[in-house]
Amino acid sequence: IKCYLCHSSKDVDCADLIKTNQVETVECTESETSCLTFDYTETDGFKVSERRCTEARTDPCGMRVKILEYLHGKIDVCKVCDEDYCNGLN
Repeated sequence: IKCYLCHSSKDVDCADLIKTNQVETVECTESETSCLTFDYTETDGFKVSERRCTEARTDPCGMRVKILEYLHGKIDVCKVCDEDYCNGLN
């Protein structure tokens, strides 16, 4: 599977992939069978977006919810999908 790979701290286009040809893509490893879209708001109101490959069987959204709750952040979007470049859709 192929996914978009970016983090908004390094690539401002990661939050809104209108310019998808400017965002890095990657072919996932055998163990990474899905794409992840993860948008959250930090306690100071700063919004962060991350898109990458992930292992769906590990429940990546569930783990992130627990971590952010501990850090007092807020998840806006956490989606796992299994089609090429599906983490580019909002």
